[in-house]
Amino acid sequence: MLRGIKPHKVVREIKRDHNLIRLVNFDAVTKLFENLRVKILPIEYKCKELVEYISGYFLLSNDALHVATMKRYGITNIATKHFLSTRKNLC
Repeated sequence: MLRGIKPHKVVREIKRDHNLIRLVNFDAVTKLFENLRVKILPIEYKCKELVEYISGYFLLSNDALHVATMKRYGITNIATKHFLSTRKNLC
């Protein structure tokens, strides 16, 4: 069923029809991350810290989580669709 959906439209389609998530082969996704040597970091933050990022930099909550994680691990660059193109010099 997910065949024929262009990669950049998958998220939109899953949001439209939540049942599509059942078709995702998460074992394949896990293997992909392992092969790419992508490290999934635990998220550690305090609510006060997130509120400071949200109010101080006018971030959405998800972007504030990115910044908190970046600061925690000393990460200076990440790749997301919107975050890097609109936010500079937060870390």
